[in-house]
Amino acid sequence: MKKILIFIAATIILILSSVLCACTNTDVNIENTNWKLQVAIRANIENQESEVIARNEFWIVEDTNIPVVDIILVAKDGIITIMDSTDTNKSFSGTYKKVDVIDVETIVYQVTISELSGNANVSTTKYNDGSKTKTLIFTLLKNDIQYTLNFISN
Repeated sequence: MKKILIFIAATIILILSSVLCACTNTDVNIENTNWKLQVAIRANIENQESEVIARNEFWIVEDTNIPVVDIILVAKDGIITIMDSTDTNKSFSGTYKKVDVIDVETIVYQVTISELSGNANVSTTKYNDGSKTKTLIFTLLKNDIQYTLNFISN
């Protein structure tokens, strides 16, 4: 009888550990991904006005005067580098630190880039056709100005 109880307990532990391992998604993090900017938005918190200040070639907007850019972001070992792939002299660097894991597909980081600080969320965007894309969204503040930078995995 004791052997049967041990076998049942071991089976339950094995099943639970398999389920828990299947739930972790080590692919959703800020590192080991080449990120490409989709859109950058600047908002004035005081007067609640916002504007798109940059976009990639696939981001559709009515105002065709908004600059089309090719901005990439790389994160490794706590350091963020954001650069214009067409002009290597245009780059910014900063730091990040993991502060929370919301669920298996959402991680929150504390971020500082130049004089801006705020949060970054890495998650998975799921589309109606069933496809998925890793998404990185920065919300950075400086005084009354908020910048939202939306990156997708490249």
